[in-house]
Amino acid sequence: MSEERFEIIKPLGQGGTGEVFLATDSRNGEQVALKRIRPSLAADAGAVGRYAQALREAGAVESARLAALRESGQDAQGLFAAWDYVPAGSLQDRIDASGPLSPDEALPICEQVCEALGALHRAGLVHGNVKPSNVLLSSTGARLTDYGSTELIRQDELTLDLASDPAYTAPEMRDLNSRPDARADVYGLAACLHACLTGESPGGGAAWRVPPALRPPLIKAMSPQAADRQPDVTVLWQEIVKARVRTHKRPLALAVAASVFLMVLCGFLVLWLASSDERGSFEPDMSVAVPPAQEPDLPPRPEREPVRPNAVRGEIQPKRYQAELESLHTLETIIHSGYTFGYVKNSSDGPIDKPRIDLRFLDAQERELGRAWGYAEYDLIEPGMRSPIRILSKKFPRGFARVEPEVQIRPLTIKGRRLARLELLDAKLEEGSFGRLDLTGTLRNDEQGKTVKYARAVVVLFDSADRIIEVGSGYAADKELEPGEQSPVSVMLRPLGDEPPRRFEAFAHASVYP
Repeated sequence: MSEERFEIIKPLGQGGTGEVFLATDSRNGEQVALKRIRPSLAADAGAVGRYAQALREAGAVESARLAALRESGQDAQGLFAAWDYVPAGSLQDRIDASGPLSPDEALPICEQVCEALGALHRAGLVHGNVKPSNVLLSSTGARLTDYGSTELIRQDELTLDLASDPAYTAPEMRDLNSRPDARADVYGLAACLHACLTGESPGGGAAWRVPPALRPPLIKAMSPQAADRQPDVTVLWQEIVKARVRTHKRPLALAVAASVFLMVLCGFLVLWLASSDERGSFEPDMSVAVPPAQEPDLPPRPEREPVRPNAVRGEIQPKRYQAELESLHTLETIIHSGYTFGYVKNSSDGPIDKPRIDLRFLDAQERELGRAWGYAEYDLIEPGMRSPIRILSKKFPRGFARVEPEVQIRPLTIKGRRLARLELLDAKLEEGSFGRLDLTGTLRNDEQGKTVKYARAVVVLFDSADRIIEVGSGYAADKELEPGEQSPVSVMLRPLGDEPPRRFEAFAHASVYP
């Protein structure tokens, strides 16, 4: 294929996996949306092969709600994919321009996205990257694009962080040892609808804008555990439609009841006026003495038992839940994104669920330059225990003077949940390709009579100044570990900073339930 196959007209946008241009196809003169994949993502031949295979399979799916793939391949400028050009822009463009959409506007768009996902799922495919910027809007409705890209972004954890949007990515997508199913798209579709109704991505603090009737199905669909979600997008949409119908029926029923009440009230008024005309006016005879009303005989009140002299009174003191941040510092990557590393310490009286950390980057004049947020690495933190944190800023604010952090914590949502007794055996850190480090080891379940699910290893790398320069995790090869059972585990790491890591710490982590 010659280098002059596509003539670039103008850029249309930039995403995590590459840039999109409006281009003219020299073979037929038609305009296309040409996506050029980042060279760093196309360096892995295996990932490129899986991407090409995913595009071929998805291109064979017939659905009016999928953007048509014209062609894909490699030319002199690298890996590309040419899609139908939709001039109206994306759903993200509309949200950015007009803010939140009403339910009557948002639901038809997301229903069409649901149709596209249903067609992919029936063909045994998973989109895995459903977000508003991948939903194109036209006069004929919404069309879903960029299918197949998850084969590129799930090469390793660093690539996944840089190329995906965590607000729309299901948590299991981060488990590079697993194969996500349709429930990952259930998460993405619900996150898209949330963005339409609130004007912000999930986690942005605008969830109050979601109509109350629609909150239960959306909360279920965005559950951290895939098993807790709806099994597919069709079931999710049926729940949303039922909730919407109940919302419409309630105001109608209230209106009918109010109308009936007013009609009955008017009838009583007409009858009362007519009867008063027949009787004439009534003047009471004040000369007649009216006996005073007699109070009813009531049983005597029992006397309250006096308080004992030696009684002790007091208030019930609630448990204190708080957390502290330690050793926060930031490192910039070569593509101008950045990470904030550090620890969050549980200084509460009891265990807490994974806390959320919000960061504000301020300059010397205390002006806000940007924000970022993320979660602690551990799902459960015992009192006095520290968890490493690793927060990505896709657009790293340059020239900031300080970071202002805030921690949002909550007690355990499931009583009796606790840390599992696990051991990480034979942990070794070795150099891989392209500056990557690989930790390998074995996870062992030391619980008595308890099966542990989703056991994982958490690794922290330090430089010579004992600063954190990378945090990563990887799940055991086996989803469940019976008592005494062992399973291999591996973690891929890409350290940041100007020097190689000098030491590492690795931990085994999982929760068990009552």
